[in-house]
Amino acid sequence: MSDYVPTINLSLHTLLRECRSTTRPQEDMFVDISLWNRENIHQIFRYRKFNYDFVDYITCYNDGEHVIGYLKPSYDDFLISITRFLGAYTSSDVVDNEELTEKLLQRVEKLKQIKTTYELKKEFPFLYDDLMQGRKYLDAVEKMPKETEEEQERYEAAKHYYYSCGLRRNVERFVTTQAEVYRRFVTQRKEYKKLIESKSFNRYMKNNFDMDKVAMLAVHTYLCRCEKATDEEEYQKYMSLIEKYLESNYNKDVAVTTKNGFVINKRILEERINLLKRKHAEKEVLAGWELVPEGKELVRVTTDHKPRVLKMTEVDIEALRKAGKRKEAFYQESAYTAKVVGLEKYKGYVGYIYPNGEVLLDREYRDDSPKSDKANAIYNMKVGDFETLSRLDKTTLRDNPRVGRIYHSKHWEDKAKEIVNRVGTLEEQKEVVQLVKRLKEKRI
Repeated sequence: MSDYVPTINLSLHTLLRECRSTTRPQEDMFVDISLWNRENIHQIFRYRKFNYDFVDYITCYNDGEHVIGYLKPSYDDFLISITRFLGAYTSSDVVDNEELTEKLLQRVEKLKQIKTTYELKKEFPFLYDDLMQGRKYLDAVEKMPKETEEEQERYEAAKHYYYSCGLRRNVERFVTTQAEVYRRFVTQRKEYKKLIESKSFNRYMKNNFDMDKVAMLAVHTYLCRCEKATDEEEYQKYMSLIEKYLESNYNKDVAVTTKNGFVINKRILEERINLLKRKHAEKEVLAGWELVPEGKELVRVTTDHKPRVLKMTEVDIEALRKAGKRKEAFYQESAYTAKVVGLEKYKGYVGYIYPNGEVLLDREYRDDSPKSDKANAIYNMKVGDFETLSRLDKTTLRDNPRVGRIYHSKHWEDKAKEIVNRVGTLEEQKEVVQLVKRLKEKRI
């Protein structure tokens, strides 16, 4: 990743409970961050939302080179919260698009129609809770000390702020203020996103938090993402960050406890990482035959008509090694369903089966034996033909009309990506599942 992009969200409550390095009460530190973000809200929307400051989570923005990256207010938390408060929340991930905008604005129009407390409670329960908590807080405001000029000013400011939300007036006044602020939340949310992405909690975090514990909590979250990853690219992105943590100078002899009471320490992390890698390695399945056997050996004919095997120079070997590294990176990043290894794993070809029913057969790269010659083309076939065609030797295979060939030329990755990114049919997807199942059960 060349740019900093959001990777994970960390619970601020967990950070405050588990990772503080100061003796300051966590409530005071939560107020620090809440007030800081309240100013962000006010700067964009020109309205001070009552009772919620959208700071339950902090987002890590990462470029793939740092374990943590930049810690910023969570836009995801903001977006999900306004969706929930408008009664449009679902259990699935919220997709930030025009369709969501239309849906939320429809809910704003619905809010404008609310006339009674009962209707508000039934249709917008989170806003109803806002109203009730606000009225309760106003009682506390009335009891605030007013003995000094400073206390009187604080009282007047608090009273003005909370009364401006319509908390003590009729419900229609409260609904009017809330409909207006949520309309702004929906229509100006991109401005807010741009603003908070220009901010950073990093200095505050370094001054007030144990960053070794913060890193451990972040890695735990990366692991959760890896465990739930639906494609290879997502898995590799988070596993790469985990590997950087393992290689880093962070003190790993610390422990943190998640909000669910799950204890994280070095031993538990290592066990989970090793288990995850073993499970991921299960994508490798074994075929009971050699994939694409060599056939006749390539030789050079000399004047004495004696065959002699070609020898490679050090320059040739280094060129092949570079090509092999490039090839290895391509397959690691591609979202294949299974990697098929034949009986001659370290000599012959391996197969990469993709969800769309495409199969690529290529030489396995080995650093101690960099066989990545351009003469060793990639063979492409449909999953339904794999069991038959992959048994053929190279000479026979390349003449088969159902087989495509991609040479390791300058733009071979583009050609391969075009094949593996094709949208497969439902039937092709079923064939992939059936083939992988048979290979794992070693019935073929």
